Amino acid sequence: MVNYIPKHLALVMTDRCNATCRFCGHEKTGYQDLSNEDMLNCIEQAHDLDMKRVLFSGGEPTLRYEDLLQGIRYANSKGMETQIVTNASYAIDEERGRQVAKEFEEAGLKWIVFSLDKDHQDYIPYISVLNATKGALSTNMNTRFKTHFRKSIVKDNFSLLLNLAKDLGGKHEFEGKGSVDGKITVGNKVLPVEQRYIVRSGEAKKIKKSEFRARYKIKDYERCCTEDMVVKTNGDITPCLGFEAFPYNFYVVGNVADTSLRTAAVRVNESITDMMLSPYSFFRIKSFLEKSGNEKAKKMPNKRYSTFCEYCVGVFSKPDLKEQIVEEFNKFRRVKPEVMFEKDIGPARKAKVIVDGKEINLSDYLGPLSYKDFYTKYCEHILNSLEDKKEKRAIRDKKLFEKQLKIVSEMENAEY
Repeated sequence: MVNYIPKHLALVMTDRCNATCRFCGHEKTGYQDLSNEDMLNCIEQAHDLDMKRVLFSGGEPTLRYEDLLQGIRYANSKGMETQIVTNASYAIDEERGRQVAKEFEEAGLKWIVFSLDKDHQDYIPYISVLNATKGALSTNMNTRFKTHFRKSIVKDNFSLLLNLAKDLGGKHEFEGKGSVDGKITVGNKVLPVEQRYIVRSGEAKKIKKSEFRARYKIKDYERCCTEDMVVKTNGDITPCLGFEAFPYNFYVVGNVADTSLRTAAVRVNESITDMMLSPYSFFRIKSFLEKSGNEKAKKMPNKRYSTFCEYCVGVFSKPDLKEQIVEEFNKFRRVKPEVMFEKDIGPARKAKVIVDGKEINLSDYLGPLSYKDFYTKYCEHILNSLEDKKEKRAIRDKKLFEKQLKIVSEMENAEY
């Protein structure tokens, strides 16, 4: 079963950073740099795998400025879209902001993402972000902002973004009360603003639990949204961008020193990681653990979590739980199950999986499922159920699932 088809290469160029933000998911215990040779080799392999984008991150990637420009130029020469995430510390004045932006544009940079929130501004002056944004706006690059949620600084973050919109001569539009998600519009340019939730890893472990967002139950989550292949500074390859996963080797599928990116992708698709990327994987693991005789397993699903990544690490970092799950997964590892839905419209987890002619409830099946096949059948099932209905809600749902079916039908099949 193949669910992992990486479309984006994320290169962690350096662990170094000129800020020590309290919410950071990295451990501040020394640093490494990804070598230039490995960086360029990974871009070459990503191009061969038809990946569309290269993300350069850190740490703070502009601390390796010339190497960063070289990487952007090389990816651009391969026809790949490029993006960086930066704290804008380089823009000490407007002139420097314009100069760097021009050099990024000439190298072929498509997207520049600025981190802007109260925690960052404890180390990086607001004026640097303003200078860097003005520089970016003087080019044809796309610009957006990333801010981090911590309950005690939401108002500060909102004020920062209001000031930025005003100082840029633009206007702001934010979505919902207590959220800074939205956009800043300057002339005919739209600068999206995205609020990210911090996770309890790295430096952020020191933050009080009350500062995180309200916790939720894992059963409400469907699948890992993974289209990334990540290469860390030490060369380790992982399909996971979650900070919680970084300290754990069980997410690593190879190292660039002896493993190609293609081989790494094959390893993901032949392992339990593929199951984690398939429909309702977390719900199915939760169901399996609830029925397990393992005392740790019984306790595990009853907690609430700040992110689904926290749950994943909580399970797979416990050897006895991981062993149980892998053993169950391996029973179904090589099968290609059929999916059958109940006649009535209901949640997808009411589906049955047919293996060797035997029907198994989805919640009792801890094996791989094709994301594309599953949701194609699910959308078709819903649309068939709505076919003769004329109510406003039914008409709305038809449009929604027709759109979803189109999106799913366009998903690629990997040729690994």
